[in-house]
Amino acid sequence: MAILEFQDKTRRACVVEVGDDAISLGRSPDNDLVIDSGFVSAHHARVRRHSGKTFIQDLGSHNGTFINGLRIKEAPLIDGDEVSLADFSLKFYERSPQRVTFLEDASDIREERLLKSHVDSSPLVQTILGQADAESQTQVQPLASELLLFYRIIEIVNTAIELQQMLQQIMERVMEVIPANRGYLLLKDEKSGEMVPMAIVDSEEGSAPETTISLSRTVCTKAMEEKSAVLIEDALSMGDFNPSKSIVALNIRSAICSPLWHGEEITGLIYFDNRSFMLTGGFKRSQLDLLSAIGYQVALGIEKFKLVEKVRREEMLRANLQRYHSPDVIDTIISHLERNEELLVQETEVTIVFCDIVGFTKLAEKKEPIEVAKFLNEYLSIMTEIVFEHGGTLDKYIGDAIMAVFGAPVSKGEDARQAVLASLKMRDSIQRRMSFRHPVPFEVRVGINTGRVVAGNFGSLQRMEYTVIGDPVNVAARLESYSEPSRILIGEATHRQVAEYFNCDFAGEYKVRGRQEPVKCWWVNGVGATETMPLDSGMREAPSKG
Repeated sequence: MAILEFQDKTRRACVVEVGDDAISLGRSPDNDLVIDSGFVSAHHARVRRHSGKTFIQDLGSHNGTFINGLRIKEAPLIDGDEVSLADFSLKFYERSPQRVTFLEDASDIREERLLKSHVDSSPLVQTILGQADAESQTQVQPLASELLLFYRIIEIVNTAIELQQMLQQIMERVMEVIPANRGYLLLKDEKSGEMVPMAIVDSEEGSAPETTISLSRTVCTKAMEEKSAVLIEDALSMGDFNPSKSIVALNIRSAICSPLWHGEEITGLIYFDNRSFMLTGGFKRSQLDLLSAIGYQVALGIEKFKLVEKVRREEMLRANLQRYHSPDVIDTIISHLERNEELLVQETEVTIVFCDIVGFTKLAEKKEPIEVAKFLNEYLSIMTEIVFEHGGTLDKYIGDAIMAVFGAPVSKGEDARQAVLASLKMRDSIQRRMSFRHPVPFEVRVGINTGRVVAGNFGSLQRMEYTVIGDPVNVAARLESYSEPSRILIGEATHRQVAEYFNCDFAGEYKVRGRQEPVKCWWVNGVGATETMPLDSGMREAPSKG
């Protein structure tokens, strides 16, 4: 069962089941789920089931739809995903959100009352790996059903395409060999550390699902602490239990539990118990070894799904980032995120580039709207490609203008130099590269400035965009407006860093609104003798300004 869980105004937990019919979400009263928030669009998103999977689609909302913090247009939902529609949050589950309670029981159970099996010493595992001695092989020979089950578990792990489906199938197969009244597979939530039930089996068909699952704390704690499968045999025959505080009080005759662990990390538990007086004698030692081996194998399967999910999330993240950053900058950002190092808002030095088409309004008047759109798309694509080639970040498009930042979110060194190189390439190659499909002549002008800014994600709620803020940005924009066709005007701070690489002429002092002191500026005419980085063929020097 697929559901969306959220809280209403009174913070009461509410659920909406996702069935065959699509569910619309938004502020408008005609939605299936009406969200009372001014930040949510009238028709914000739609959730639907298709081919056994659940998908969420953004309907062109203003503040966006996010899965686990990543903005999406349409994407599949996976059990446990956190969905955000502006300031409204939901949780997606492929099952009912049941809660687990570990009840206090006989914490003083004597060690001899517990049977344990570690995967490293399991005769079953040693036989499968071909490492068993003659004694171990003798122990395993009568266990044909256990061996067959283990191979089936491996097959399920290797062929499953959904985590939830894999876990449920494994529990159903185990229940066929290990007779129990009920069984649970729990996974540890990475954020809260709580154990969450992911797969449940019950020998009583048609019984109502438990809203709260009560398990023996003693059995589960021992399994996790010692990384071994643990078995308590027929509890009613053990006279040393305190009836008021024991698994007897929980109405449990026998319990068996194995950790899901790989390396040093415990990711969950497999737990079975018997409450039926018909299932006398409890569980067997061979079943303990089997569950220990299965726990290890399931942990490997979960690790596989984690890697697949990591790749999926990274692909989504790259799809969002590639519109603004070059591939190598994206790699750096993702490496920061993998180390849990957020790209926080910070003060840093950058070089800002503004580039604009001269007389675009008159140019557009000569073309049909569809031609203008095609022209702009090609122009902006080429400009962005050049920015990325030199390690810059696309900050934004402003009509026919482009704002690029060099040095944030990560600096590759020589940011000012790369900014000027990119600007020269923009100026000198754009007309040639577009002349074949767009023969109308045009020119660009560029303004560049360097200084300390505040860089980071800015905005409100989920409408966050990476940008830079500060006086150097305003100055760069002004320099672009003061520049001339086919010319590049740079500020004093930029000139100090690039003078040895480029031929520059002093352009004079410009009064910039909001600043008392005028800004000293230079024209960049072309590369100097020390600049060896190749540019597009056909480069020319702009005439100097007297």
